Amino acid sequence: MRQSKPHQTPRALKTLRNLAKTLHAPPSVQHIEPSYHAVREKEILQILAKHFGKNPKYPGILLGQKILDVGCGTAPIGCFFVLAGADVTAIDPNQQALQAARSYAEAFGTPLNFMPLKAEQLFTEGVTYNAILALDVLAEHPNAGKLIWVLRQLLAPGGVLIIGHTTRSVRAWLVHRFFSQILFRRVGPDSRGWQQFHTPYQLDEVATAAGLQPISHTLLRYSVNGEKWKTTNNRHLFTRYLAAYKV
Repeated sequence: MRQSKPHQTPRALKTLRNLAKTLHAPPSVQHIEPSYHAVREKEILQILAKHFGKNPKYPGILLGQKILDVGCGTAPIGCFFVLAGADVTAIDPNQQALQAARSYAEAFGTPLNFMPLKAEQLFTEGVTYNAILALDVLAEHPNAGKLIWVLRQLLAPGGVLIIGHTTRSVRAWLVHRFFSQILFRRVGPDSRGWQQFHTPYQLDEVATAAGLQPISHTLLRYSVNGEKWKTTNNRHLFTRYLAAYKV
């Protein structure tokens, strides 16, 4: 008598279940966020080193470079780049977030220049920067094209703009909207909609219209099994990315 094969759960469904389980479990929060910051720090440093023609292993590769961290939040990534010699200015219109960021920088032992401003307000002062970081802030802005145009004006000749953003895909919507915000409420609700996310190539079009030239895309994905963020070359698995542009 022929035995029937045991029923196998489709791979996509298994991945979805594992993802839901991981995002629901509170202990995983302790691993997800630090790994996300770590992978971005490493990749951004590589991008900056390559752009300025420096060896990424050299301790002071950003010495003399002026960097602007737009929408720094409560844990400014600029602290990491101060250690590489950069002069970092971090801005955020949220006073509470800025105060938390200042405390974080003091505990980290790195001096940053904090300013309670929006990028549009800096534009009127005529100041420019060698590198600008706009990480996970584009979806919060009502007009992505306008913000990128403003950041283009703040770039010094030969400067580089690095944008961290969420791609427009079903997988990204499930991870960052449905599971994290709607179902498990891991992060607070916001007004971000599908139209405020961009694929890397859609973002390239917006940046090109603002007078910038695309340099590179670094794709990021969350590994369910490893409970950490990592880079990937698989365009079906990534949900976030870093896009670099030059003047």
